[in-house]
Amino acid sequence: MIIHRLVPKAGLAVLTPENAEDLWVLRRVISSGDLVSGETSRVIKEIGEYVRPDKGERIKITVTLKVERVSLDSALERLRIIGDITSSSNELVSKGGSHSLVVVPLKRIGLQKEYLSSMEIGLLKKSQNEEDGFILLAIDRREAGLGLIKGVHLQTFPTLQSGFSGKFYRETTKPLEPYFKEVENVIQRIFRKGMRIYVSGPGHIKNEFANLLSNSGSKLASAVKIVDGIDSAGDDGIYLALHSQDLRKNISESKLGRAATLLEEIVRRIAVEDDRIALGFSDAVKATDEGAIESLLVSDRIFELGIDEDEIIKLLNKVESQRGKTFLIDSSTDLGVQVSKLSGVVSLLRYPVYFG
Repeated sequence: MIIHRLVPKAGLAVLTPENAEDLWVLRRVISSGDLVSGETSRVIKEIGEYVRPDKGERIKITVTLKVERVSLDSALERLRIIGDITSSSNELVSKGGSHSLVVVPLKRIGLQKEYLSSMEIGLLKKSQNEEDGFILLAIDRREAGLGLIKGVHLQTFPTLQSGFSGKFYRETTKPLEPYFKEVENVIQRIFRKGMRIYVSGPGHIKNEFANLLSNSGSKLASAVKIVDGIDSAGDDGIYLALHSQDLRKNISESKLGRAATLLEEIVRRIAVEDDRIALGFSDAVKATDEGAIESLLVSDRIFELGIDEDEIIKLLNKVESQRGKTFLIDSSTDLGVQVSKLSGVVSLLRYPVYFG
């Protein structure tokens, strides 16, 4: 989350969400009655005797809405805010009319609340300070898969093809440099200062790519770390790398690494019949009522089970108010799929709770 301005005493925040997790944060902070400003579009109909009634021009405007409802579509990475217009940058758009504002990553909004609670301020600042993420590259002579991890979300990019034939027909006269340069250029577009680039793939091509970056003086060279033991490239290589113990050691302090460690502990406790776990939404609510939740993992597929969105937000906020940790896991990674299979809501407890 980019925080352009934050004035807690005035309940004012100007923000730009950067990914799906930031939309989750905004969903937890924005409430009915708040004022939200942002850019949107609206059809302005022409007026006149000979103008078709369905004729109009769609223009971009900036509006401020008094929030009535907020809903999150994590699959499409958008937050929809519905409310009445209190002000508009275009005089043809009247106040009081109902409108919706769709917030997506990299779309700036303004938020005005009567009061920003300490928990809400903490959520915003925590999202601002989240790690910058890391890049995964799975490369061989024929193709290169590229993924960006932000928090616990994986974004994949189109696979890059080298134009080389299969490994049994090595074209020794065709240089690798143009292919490597294309891969480097794509990485440059998503790379941010502080990121690590984990390079995997079969054979020695990953090392050749790293050496080329080093020898050419690329600013990416110092961020590269080789991950061994992955025998696939492309998208398959990206997903295999996320299961690699070598990679897991390197990302153990990242949000994804911490969430994976917690899930492993949950599976271990299930295996040894340790009662300090809660599986499912209703058990999580009961455990929260008793102040027992130490860590809570929630899959984005929880909405498919018919659980009310506001109830999920209430659960997350209550766990954090009791100094518990919450992780919102989307199904872009295998971690999210596993949480979904374990009822969509799994918890590590400080002590056993009876779920009679």
